[in-house]
Amino acid sequence: LEGTILPIDHPFWKQHYPPNGWGCKCWTSQLSAEEAKTLGYDPKAPAPDLGMTTYYNRRTGETRAIPVGVDPGWDTNPGMLRQRNLERHLQGQLDQAPEELLRVATKDVISSEMFQRIARGDAVGVAPVAVLPRATQAALGVSTRTVLFSDYTAAKGREKHQESAADQYVKVQELIDSGERVSSKHNHMTLQKEIDGLWWTATIKATGDGREVYLQTFHGSHARQAASRRKAKARPEGRK
Repeated sequence: LEGTILPIDHPFWKQHYPPNGWGCKCWTSQLSAEEAKTLGYDPKAPAPDLGMTTYYNRRTGETRAIPVGVDPGWDTNPGMLRQRNLERHLQGQLDQAPEELLRVATKDVISSEMFQRIARGDAVGVAPVAVLPRATQAALGVSTRTVLFSDYTAAKGREKHQESAADQYVKVQELIDSGERVSSKHNHMTLQKEIDGLWWTATIKATGDGREVYLQTFHGSHARQAASRRKAKARPEGRK
């Protein structure tokens, strides 16, 4: 595995991030895009795959597959686990906060460097972006009121040329509070509203267990595109 160069959020690092066993002296170093290119990085090349092996835990009776070359129990990424635990703790704290404090805290997070780095694609993780009104929470059937913004959503927006500046995400709350529902299903809904002369659209989606709600898409559009979406909503069932 020596010399492996992959994006920091590549699935490979979930199980291969060093140390990979007792006494392991392996380490990683963060590189810029230019440094990676100089060292021969090919974005199309697959991650190293040495195969999997079966490990039987005599103490628990559990049998599971682990990557070849990684000791049992070391197939984790401590940094990612710490970050995920911190994100869950923050969500739990917000869900328990009073209404006024919850909205203020969420707005503060959007202006933070952490949120802006996720929006730019410079960081991996999630951050609160909005608060669900009680009625919307009930409609989605979820246990949380916190809407999360992820690096995945930010990346998808960039791919579709729908990237929004970090400070624009404060509009997500207004869309959720008073936007028109142009699409609504059991676990997600799309809302639309004209704000400051531009039509904005946001889609939120709940996870299968109802414990988390994510902002799936968020972008501005012109009036013609907005009208087309509303027309699709009004179309009778069974017609295309």
